[in-house]
Amino acid sequence: MRPSVTLWLLVLLVACDAQAPAANAPAAPPPTARGEAVAAPTARAETAACRVNARYVLTKPSSAPQLIALTSDQAGGLLLWVDASGATWTLTVDAAGRSEAAPSALALPRARGLLSFTKLGGGFLAITEGACEAASHCLYGLRLDARGEQRGQASITPLAAAPLTLRRRVLGSRLLLALSTRHAAPRLFTYAPSEAGLELTTRVLSEGAWPEESDATILALTTDAERWAVLYRVGPTEAPTSEVRLALADGMHEVPTLAHALAVDALSFEGDGLTALVSYEFFRPKLHRLHLDGGAHVEARELSPGAALPGVFRAKRRAHLEHGDELRFVLRNAAGDRIGAELTLDPNGRAPADVARVGDGYLVIAFLDGQLRALGLTCANP
Repeated sequence: MRPSVTLWLLVLLVACDAQAPAANAPAAPPPTARGEAVAAPTARAETAACRVNARYVLTKPSSAPQLIALTSDQAGGLLLWVDASGATWTLTVDAAGRSEAAPSALALPRARGLLSFTKLGGGFLAITEGACEAASHCLYGLRLDARGEQRGQASITPLAAAPLTLRRRVLGSRLLLALSTRHAAPRLFTYAPSEAGLELTTRVLSEGAWPEESDATILALTTDAERWAVLYRVGPTEAPTSEVRLALADGMHEVPTLAHALAVDALSFEGDGLTALVSYEFFRPKLHRLHLDGGAHVEARELSPGAALPGVFRAKRRAHLEHGDELRFVLRNAAGDRIGAELTLDPNGRAPADVARVGDGYLVIAFLDGQLRALGLTCANP
């Protein structure tokens, strides 16, 4: 049975011993020599913010990938993919997307969803969701070393129900994952590398009894050097009883001024408060200043198209890939306004792919013409 592909969840792992040989692991595809940079394709009439400046062939998988996940920065990163047979592979890449290594197979049972894949503590951390002995829905945390091989035992945490919404941030050598499930208070999961593999702490982001049959929607998670903050909604957006709450390390606060917010596009600590970029159904995004005690805040200011964003959000960019008739790279600012034109990467549009920001540019890994390829993007406004 093939793994199902969804917008943000997908297949993967569970626990096995890092040193144990891969039982019945499929044969690794041969490594491919580094390719040469090629000229960028002809630009469209409208100017895109980014252009392709290099293309590399990584490998030709024996089975087509159903999921591709990439985490990378200027020091390089790791590519992970799950093929049609359900096998999971990893491949190290440098900052340009090149690799001289051979793909490695992870001997792991399938999971229903890949929730997070990040660099952490000199290696990598993958968080997946699937069944375990204790429950139908569980979180699996798997630590990988710099070569993409498992370190220690997997962390397994039962959930009351399937995940609904989540946000994640890296804080030093820890990964913070704010997650909601049906009819339950949201929780904050903190993963840190340890000798055994991973150390996990869990915190419920609510006080008192949880409203019966109510769901939570995680709106935003932010951190600074030491602090964290989570904004979440209780109940449907349009419901008269819906409310937005601010969870901090020292307590909970209701934020009635965000009761009609559709989404929180960006959230950041700034001095003794929080600054939020908030979207509404019938209005332009607004800039809110929140006090950490949940009290009154500076009157919201609507952001007109093209208006300069506050310094804390000026460098924030959201890059994503759109799959339709074409595979397109789209770049937006923190307010959700598109930067430049969309950039077509593949005219067929159905290729599994992922993107990561690397310095002032971006790296895209995609399955094109039977090959896993890396596309390096240079951007005028990264």
